Amino acid sequence: MVLSRLNIFHPILWLTDLIGDASSSSIFFCLLLLSVLQGVQCAFNVKFYSVVPTIPGSRLSLIGQILLPQHLLHSFVHSLMGVLVFWCCTVLSRGPYQSLAVPCNTDPSDKDDVQKMCLNERYLFLLLTGAFLGYSYSLLYFIHNMNYLSFPVMQQFKYVQFRRFLPVLLHHSCVQSLYLIRNCTALYFFLGYIPRTWFQGILNLHLDQ
Repeated sequence: MVLSRLNIFHPILWLTDLIGDASSSSIFFCLLLLSVLQGVQCAFNVKFYSVVPTIPGSRLSLIGQILLPQHLLHSFVHSLMGVLVFWCCTVLSRGPYQSLAVPCNTDPSDKDDVQKMCLNERYLFLLLTGAFLGYSYSLLYFIHNMNYLSFPVMQQFKYVQFRRFLPVLLHHSCVQSLYLIRNCTALYFFLGYIPRTWFQGILNLHLDQ
């Protein structure tokens, strides 16, 4: 929210708008929703923790493990949470990411004064990216045994372990997110017409040329 409103030429106006937005009810609701989603994810993943790693014997057994009902439910819940997280981000950033329908003019030569509604593809792309990241996280969660809990041979303080693994975790998360966003962008470039056409038909919206 801070970076999306950054205005280095008018810092006073930027700070004033930032303080005003931070005290609004919509921002409070989004932050509360993000906190709830974080709690739901933690509570949901607790059921899958194990001290014994799951090592599939073949790729077929790995696919069968991914297609288990509880794992499919895990993927669906994380995809939904990814959409909600990105929806909260669009609300926090404001700008052109507020609704799937935006007023537009589909044909520059059209003399009609009636304003038409077009699909906001930026907003749609962000929501689909959230769903893709959520599903990808769930997929990698079981492929890489991220639910496996390992304990050190020698007992250590939790703070020491946390301080040691935090930089590695942050670096891995940033790199993995960039890879997933790259994959999502490439996938949307080739197959994005499918959800775009579907949403246009369902919501009866035009395409902004």
